Amino acid sequence: MLSDKHFQLACKNRLGVAPYPIQATHCGGCNASVLDDPWHDLSCVHRRKNELNVRHDMVVKCIKYYADIAGACSRLEPNGLSEDNRKRPDLELFLDHIHQLVDVTIVHPTCRSYLNRAQEPLATAELAASNKLNKYRTMGAQLQAAIVPFAIESFGGFSRTAQDSIDNLAHFASNRSTVFQKDELIRDFISSLSVAVQRGNALAVINGWRMTAAVSA
Repeated sequence: MLSDKHFQLACKNRLGVAPYPIQATHCGGCNASVLDDPWHDLSCVHRRKNELNVRHDMVVKCIKYYADIAGACSRLEPNGLSEDNRKRPDLELFLDHIHQLVDVTIVHPTCRSYLNRAQEPLATAELAASNKLNKYRTMGAQLQAAIVPFAIESFGGFSRTAQDSIDNLAHFASNRSTVFQKDELIRDFISSLSVAVQRGNALAVINGWRMTAAVSA
């Protein structure tokens, strides 16, 4: 569940309304102008190291939770998959004979670098998914594993690969003795992911506002 404050911010984000009635002119973390981007905290470099990283981790753990419910074998941030051990996906899944490497990315379509592409629905999520696919393509070929880019937009949209992953896990669960029906698992899975994203968004915006207020004081 979302708190009232987090729900209010989620609604404002979807409606294109500024998070707060009084906005500073510059970000307190990176000093970038926020006059044209009141939701700058959802793409701020400083917030990426903090709340946005927490948001990412909440989504990864949510995927692992539902993968475990579905009956898959899962491993968080597996080591030793690349030759130099510097490249690690967020999650390794085994759905019986199917080996998957899942990597999560959450992007903010209305930040300046994505504005042109964001004119097309979900184009930002698809670009992020494509970048992840290219990043892990060699590793996937070496391990004979399917690369699953799990890209989500800050407004809540899922890339095609993320949607397929949810459906595949639900289908896998429906063929095993789990307490969830396929449609039930899909509904709960998507709801949990959506809450994690919006909670992470709210944390970033609230703490970004506090930092900016402290710097301006």
